[in-house]
Amino acid sequence: MVTPDSPTRLIALDWGTSSARAYRLGAAGDVLERREAPLGILHVRSGGFGAALVELLGDWAALAVPRIAAGMIGSRQGWIEAPYVDCPVDVAALAAGLVRTPGGEMAIVPGLVCRDSDGVPDVLRGEETQLAGAVRDDEPDVVAVLPGTH
Repeated sequence: MVTPDSPTRLIALDWGTSSARAYRLGAAGDVLERREAPLGILHVRSGGFGAALVELLGDWAALAVPRIAAGMIGSRQGWIEAPYVDCPVDVAALAAGLVRTPGGEMAIVPGLVCRDSDGVPDVLRGEETQLAGAVRDDEPDVVAVLPGTH
């Protein structure tokens, strides 16, 4: 059981189409504990996201720490839409696009949109946006392998 004096500093969520994953993070960004449930946006009835979050978090719900989510939870079909931010984007612009859930339960990271020379959009939401928190600004070249459901 997690107590109020827990070393938790952030709860990060990867909330997609078919499942939701929650991570309890310490001060150094270390994963203290992980939870997963089949509570993706396709499995939650309209208006049921708050209850789904409480179910996923369990005893973590009582922790007074920031919560942030990335993924389809910020799509039009999710809890609340976090509109796309145009690429290229830096962390400050991504942070400026954060959207809070109506009850203030958490912040949702916006998706990203890149347009080709004809203006055709290519969108990113989820694993791809999580790279912003995983890569330092002073790293010149990074190769990331993002196994996901698509």
